[in-house]
Amino acid sequence: MGFEADSLQRIFLASIILGEAISSQIEYIRMPGFEGYRPTDPNPIVIVHYTPEDGILSCCLACLQNENCHSYFWNTRDFTCEMYATRFDNNHTMSLEQKYGEQYYVKANRCEMAGFIWVNDLLFCFQIYTNSYRSHNESNLACSKTEGGRLARIDTSDKQNHVKITILSLNGVFGGFWIDGNDLAQEGVWKYSDGSPMTTTFWNTAQPSNKFGIENCASMRSSYGYLWNDRYCEDDINYICEIV
Repeated sequence: MGFEADSLQRIFLASIILGEAISSQIEYIRMPGFEGYRPTDPNPIVIVHYTPEDGILSCCLACLQNENCHSYFWNTRDFTCEMYATRFDNNHTMSLEQKYGEQYYVKANRCEMAGFIWVNDLLFCFQIYTNSYRSHNESNLACSKTEGGRLARIDTSDKQNHVKITILSLNGVFGGFWIDGNDLAQEGVWKYSDGSPMTTTFWNTAQPSNKFGIENCASMRSSYGYLWNDRYCEDDINYICEIV
């Protein structure tokens, strides 16, 4: 399961510590999957008890100042701040204990700060753009406007399945979705936009077909169960970006 940033669950830091300004771009994202619970096994690197007047911002700033802190649990009842050197995925298999008032926050990475979806176990950062139809080249340019962005390379079955599940969760979004890949340089020789070969593909049956001799760009297609289809590169459709 991925970490998806929710603007209503972010803490933006805009304060001063020891005379040094903290960028307002530093964010901690609240993970709702841990509401009222905490892991029983992991040991925190630091436990601090604050007063009601200190509030959650004190816990947040303390984590920021500790270079080993990547996440923290904050309890709204006893004002306990427990800092951890790791971040726990919503898809965890660890045992939990109930603790009322518990909230869990993780330090946002570059992916989450851009508003993309972070899949921790795949180290995959992506976003799906719908109702903003573009050609293949225009989609790639739009993706590049985000630092390190490009059309998504779906180069593993796990990525293919995760993107498919995410699209299905959008409800009512259909059609095609541009991904990285084309055979513009040589028909039948599929490469990514940087010229490297596509060694793993997920084409639908009888695809790529190069219908009418003009289909040279890769897309996922809802009517094919989100398997791939080659299509005319100038078609305006949805697209999927990733940050690398």
